[in-house]
Amino acid sequence: MEQRSNSKARYIPTRVAVCKHCSGKGVVFEYADEDKTTVSGSSKCPVCLGSGRVKVTSSVVTTVSPFIPGKDDKAEVISM
Repeated sequence: MEQRSNSKARYIPTRVAVCKHCSGKGVVFEYADEDKTTVSGSSKCPVCLGSGRVKVTSSVVTTVSPFIPGKDDKAEVISM
Protein backbone atom coordinates (compact mmCIF):
# COMPACT_ATOMS: atom_id res chain seq x y z
CA MET A 1 0.00 0.00 0.00
CA GLU A 2 1.36 3.40 -0.96
CA GLN A 3 1.69 5.90 1.87
CA ARG A 4 0.90 9.48 0.89
CA SER A 5 1.31 12.72 2.73
CA ASN A 6 -0.38 15.93 1.66
CA SER A 7 0.81 19.33 2.85
CA LYS A 8 -0.76 22.70 2.26
CA ALA A 9 0.82 26.01 3.16
CA ARG A 10 -1.31 29.07 3.77
CA TYR A 11 0.44 32.39 4.01
CA ILE A 12 -1.14 35.09 6.10
CA PRO A 13 -0.51 38.63 4.82
CA THR A 14 1.81 40.85 6.85
CA ARG A 15 -0.06 43.03 9.32
CA VAL A 16 0.84 45.74 11.80
CA ALA A 17 0.26 44.98 15.48
CA VAL A 18 0.89 46.59 18.86
CA CYS A 19 4.29 45.66 20.30
CA LYS A 20 3.74 43.28 23.21
CA HIS A 21 7.14 44.02 24.74
CA CYS A 22 6.35 47.69 25.48
CA SER A 23 2.51 47.53 25.20
CA GLY A 24 2.62 49.98 22.30
CA LYS A 25 4.38 52.74 24.23
CA GLY A 26 7.70 52.48 22.39
CA VAL A 27 9.53 52.82 25.71
CA VAL A 28 10.54 50.27 28.34
CA PHE A 29 11.13 51.26 31.94
CA GLU A 30 13.71 50.09 34.48
CA TYR A 31 12.49 49.99 38.04
CA ALA A 32 14.50 50.61 41.22
CA ASP A 33 12.40 48.25 43.35
CA GLU A 34 10.63 44.91 43.00
CA ASP A 35 7.20 46.52 43.53
CA LYS A 36 7.72 48.52 40.30
CA THR A 37 6.75 51.77 41.97
CA THR A 38 9.96 53.76 41.44
CA VAL A 39 11.21 54.24 37.87
CA SER A 40 15.01 54.43 37.70
CA GLY A 41 15.27 54.92 33.95
CA SER A 42 13.77 54.29 30.54
CA SER A 43 14.97 53.39 27.08
CA LYS A 44 13.68 52.88 23.58
CA CYS A 45 12.00 49.49 23.14
CA PRO A 46 14.48 47.07 21.54
CA VAL A 47 11.71 45.12 19.77
CA CYS A 48 9.80 47.92 17.96
CA LEU A 49 12.67 50.44 18.03
CA GLY A 50 10.42 53.03 19.68
CA SER A 51 7.48 52.95 17.26
CA GLY A 52 5.16 50.92 19.50
CA ARG A 53 4.20 48.79 16.50
CA VAL A 54 5.61 45.64 14.87
CA LYS A 55 5.06 43.87 11.55
CA VAL A 56 3.77 40.32 11.93
CA THR A 57 4.25 37.78 9.14
CA SER A 58 3.14 34.19 9.52
CA SER A 59 2.29 31.03 7.64
CA VAL A 60 0.39 27.89 8.54
CA VAL A 61 1.40 24.47 7.23
CA THR A 62 -1.18 21.69 7.47
CA THR A 63 -0.07 18.13 6.82
CA VAL A 64 -2.51 15.27 6.30
CA SER A 65 -1.18 11.71 6.47
CA PRO A 66 -2.80 8.32 7.05
CA PHE A 67 -3.38 6.99 10.57
CA ILE A 68 -1.80 3.57 11.09
CA PRO A 69 -3.39 1.64 14.01
CA GLY A 70 -0.80 0.23 16.40
CA LYS A 71 1.85 2.66 15.23
CA ASP A 72 0.13 6.05 15.54
CA ASP A 73 -2.30 5.47 18.42
CA LYS A 74 -0.23 7.22 21.08
CA ALA A 75 -2.06 9.66 23.35
CA GLU A 76 0.26 12.60 22.59
CA VAL A 77 -0.22 12.29 18.82
CA ILE A 78 -4.02 12.53 18.76
CA SER A 79 -5.59 15.86 19.64
CA MET A 80 -9.08 17.12 19.09
